[in-house]
Amino acid sequence: MVRPMFLQRLPEHADIDETNPVMFCATFTGQPTPTVRLFRDGIPLTQNDRVFYTMQTPDTITLSMTKPLAQDSGVYTVCIENPMGKDSCSLSLNVIPTPPVLEQPESPLFANVAPPRFVRGPLPWSAADTGDVITCPGQLVIKEQNPVSLEVEVIGQPAPAIAWYRNSQPIPSDGLHKIFSRQEGTSTLLLDNPSVDMDSGLYSCLATNNVGQATLQFTVHVKPRPPVPQPPKFIEKPPSQLTAPLNKPLTLHAVLEATPNLNLSWHRGGKRTW
Repeated sequence: MVRPMFLQRLPEHADIDETNPVMFCATFTGQPTPTVRLFRDGIPLTQNDRVFYTMQTPDTITLSMTKPLAQDSGVYTVCIENPMGKDSCSLSLNVIPTPPVLEQPESPLFANVAPPRFVRGPLPWSAADTGDVITCPGQLVIKEQNPVSLEVEVIGQPAPAIAWYRNSQPIPSDGLHKIFSRQEGTSTLLLDNPSVDMDSGLYSCLATNNVGQATLQFTVHVKPRPPVPQPPKFIEKPPSQLTAPLNKPLTLHAVLEATPNLNLSWHRGGKRTW
């Protein structure tokens, strides 16, 4: 049995803009698996279609806000508990209100505008999903160390800016992750050397322009490479010569390693004894 403990805690403080989608994740351990509760300002969180939490895995909780409002500001606390004890972590969230937008007269300048809308992604989704946040069902399974490109296509006027996130964290364009656009309206994330630990998770693609925004979410699972076969190798050998009393028990000990598991046998005078 193991006392509950957070492996990844919620950030202590966050300032976010009103109506901008955001997710916060926390992971924990414990045996037996701890029960999980989420509070806002000390009161159990009342979930709705804008603010809710999900258990991505038995040891991961994600707090999602698809359209946060100023009234959602507060202290959010995750509590975990099992018979061995309990632990908690808290996030002080400040939702910054959006300044009021002055109404503009109808003119050609504002006639041809449209908020972002995703039309293609790494995984398909139902045509009925037309909201600001689209979550693709299922998961995309890729192989460890095999390069893969994740591409999305979005429409909108003006042309939307696109940003990539993994488990709510921005994905940097570095040596292992490259973000580029093949053509206007598309964005491609290249995973040059996918890793089980670094690249598995919930991916979010956020498209924004001055009319609105849209989010496309999908899960990526990096499948580990099978172990490379290794020939048998002695870690510890029995002695090459040994003197022992007659009619007394004798133990010979050997330790080997190999991938995959090996078949072991003992021989005496060239004949198998076991």
